[in-house]
Amino acid sequence: MVTAYSDRYTWYTPLNERVMAHSDGFVSLMISWDGLDCEMADKSQLQGLYDSLYMFIDNLGQDFCAEFHWWRERDDLMATRYLANNKKIIRGHNIAIPIREAMAEHLGPCGFSNSVAVVLMTHYKSVTNNPFVGNKFNAKKQKKAAQNLLEKTNKVIRFLKGGKIATIADYCKRIQQSINRKPFLKGHKSNTDYRFDLSEQLVPDVPELTDSGCIRMNGELTRSICLFMYPDAFAGWFLPIASIPMEMHVSFVIKPAHTRKAVDDAADESETEDATQAKKGTKYTKKAIGDREEFTNYVTEYNLNIFKNCFIIHLHGSQEEITEYHDLIDNFINNSGGEIRSSANVQGHFFRVAQPGMGLYSNRFRPDETWQVGNMVPCIVYDEGIPGAECLRLTQSCQLAGFSILQHPVANTITIGLMGSGKDVDTNCEIMECYPLGLNYFALEAGDSYKWPIEALEGSYTKIDPRNTVVNPLIEYELADYTKKDPVDLLLLSGTLSSLSFMLLEDTKPMEHAQESAAGLALKNLYITEPPKNKKAPLLPDFLYSLKHSEYDSDPDAKAGKEMHDKLKSFLNTYHGRVFAQEDNLEIHPTLNGIDLKLVSETSDKLLLFYLIFICLRYTQAAFFKSDEPARILCNEIDVYMKSHPEVVGRMLGSVIRMGRKDGCSSAINTQGIYELENLDPIVISGSPLKNLWWRDREWEKISAILDGLPETPLKLWKAYKNPYNLNYRQGMRIVHGKYYDLHLTFPQVVLDIASTSRDERAEKQRIEAKTNDVWERLRLLQEFRSRRS
Repeated sequence: MVTAYSDRYTWYTPLNERVMAHSDGFVSLMISWDGLDCEMADKSQLQGLYDSLYMFIDNLGQDFCAEFHWWRERDDLMATRYLANNKKIIRGHNIAIPIREAMAEHLGPCGFSNSVAVVLMTHYKSVTNNPFVGNKFNAKKQKKAAQNLLEKTNKVIRFLKGGKIATIADYCKRIQQSINRKPFLKGHKSNTDYRFDLSEQLVPDVPELTDSGCIRMNGELTRSICLFMYPDAFAGWFLPIASIPMEMHVSFVIKPAHTRKAVDDAADESETEDATQAKKGTKYTKKAIGDREEFTNYVTEYNLNIFKNCFIIHLHGSQEEITEYHDLIDNFINNSGGEIRSSANVQGHFFRVAQPGMGLYSNRFRPDETWQVGNMVPCIVYDEGIPGAECLRLTQSCQLAGFSILQHPVANTITIGLMGSGKDVDTNCEIMECYPLGLNYFALEAGDSYKWPIEALEGSYTKIDPRNTVVNPLIEYELADYTKKDPVDLLLLSGTLSSLSFMLLEDTKPMEHAQESAAGLALKNLYITEPPKNKKAPLLPDFLYSLKHSEYDSDPDAKAGKEMHDKLKSFLNTYHGRVFAQEDNLEIHPTLNGIDLKLVSETSDKLLLFYLIFICLRYTQAAFFKSDEPARILCNEIDVYMKSHPEVVGRMLGSVIRMGRKDGCSSAINTQGIYELENLDPIVISGSPLKNLWWRDREWEKISAILDGLPETPLKLWKAYKNPYNLNYRQGMRIVHGKYYDLHLTFPQVVLDIASTSRDERAEKQRIEAKTNDVWERLRLLQEFRSRRS
């Protein structure tokens, strides 16, 4: 006899550390597992992922019931882990800590995560020999049933990725999460005393039905939705619901039916209705007979099993949230061919039977075959990236995700997006996140997008003036090891020659063997003896002399050396060449440097090419060879450089990739269009496992082909990105070693202000730069300007 509301629940006592006894004779356990991360899967991949679910349910057996549980909760754990990196900051504390705290505060409340579990139940054999007809608690018989349950679990758990049997404590924690949310949301432990009935401890109160048709339990609101008619389910059908920004719990209860008997019963029912159909005279009855026959034929033809099942959704939150997302789910289910039941009079029942271990008591079960049932399973989870990574971003599914440069042995990156797509803001934020944690940056651009972040972190930023800035591309003496037979690193030597080949040859093709041999010997000869004092590196005239006077090993080498000597001499006699024959006067910060080539780009395409290649060579020396610290060379808007000399620039960027082939060293290339991608050295594409595809309005398929083909789903999502004009967020597809993340890019105001490249504010930012170097004072003056303008 029921004397209290908690008596409606059957959780009773642990039989062991994994199996729970129920007061009506059932036993149950919970399996935690990884779920399916299939957001980016295409149809064939989805089917492959869901095959394991078909196998799981088909192997249950008649005596067992399974409840698939899925929870979606607010989750800022990735933000907490992100902030934990603050203790690893080694420099730039005054800007790094406020930026990271602002990012965590901005993104943390937006974060949700999904988790899954399966409850398996069975019963000791009763006098009716029906495993789903309960008797009462019987410790001896239930211990035997518990043994059977564990044996079955050990057979089927292999079909659930990452599956493991949960402890009773974890099982009770999940029950608390589902029924008594107030202490769960506060982070309270689920404290239980096994001397007493578990249901009395887990059920805190009698639920109250509100005027709005919700259940209020211990102050928290829940709205129950039962799927009455199912949508046309396919593998992954649940994805649109799985990303809704709301706290939810779904329980999908399945229990195997006697398939042969169910088919025979359906056939008998069809024959009976067929015999009386003429009397009824309705097309609806005829359709019902046809549908029933079609179902039984389908089950028989494909040798499927039939399962009785019930699908229940719980929405948690405020009344406004519940109303909004209840209607959204209702519309989605209806448009997909289904129908829901969520009226006030069903709330109490479906609130109770959706709790873990209570699914068998539902008064609503419908028969469906293996594939339909498997496709209905709520199991969608999302990839959280790298926990504790340097960078924190938000995905379109509201999953906080961690992204790293430092933790990838190879972190070369290509970013593709049109103007206004968010490339610069994201990169600026990356610099402010990663540099303080030990990643050196060397940025090159035709503009000043990175100026404020670099100067905020006390790096050096130089605006190149071609009238007075000299850059020497040759290897500095300090990089030579004079204790070795070949003092200069072979990789540095070959990369330097490859990049300088445009000055030494008549065309833009790569060096042939004789040319490479001759130029290599001439360059090596500059480092045979101890360097002269007060000179950082040999100059181009020194290289010219070495080309003429080196003793070559063969006539082809000597001929190549003479031809390259004549070509370099011709260059040094030009107006531009005479500039580069002088001593270098460009100072490069050893850990954080930015260079703006905008003035050069407005002067001469040829001059821009010289500066670009010479600076990149200086950067590779500083980033990859002068220090063992992790370093990143960043080339922004390479379309500016590739307009007139695509082959030369493309090959030079390939040389940067090759010279950076050691752990912790990487390059990052930002560009807008397809022309630059088509002219890159193939190694730049194949050697860049990190890619960012920001918004663009054309040429997706062509770019996809250059990137060796994007899968169907990521390509479809990328093509659907909205024009970001007047939006307060951006969309982006991030690729990390073959994994795809659909990003919702949003940043706190402090990051947007530092990274702002607005044309309306550019002139004012330049005036502010002239007044102060302090980033916080700069931001204050920028806010004053905006206030005056508004």
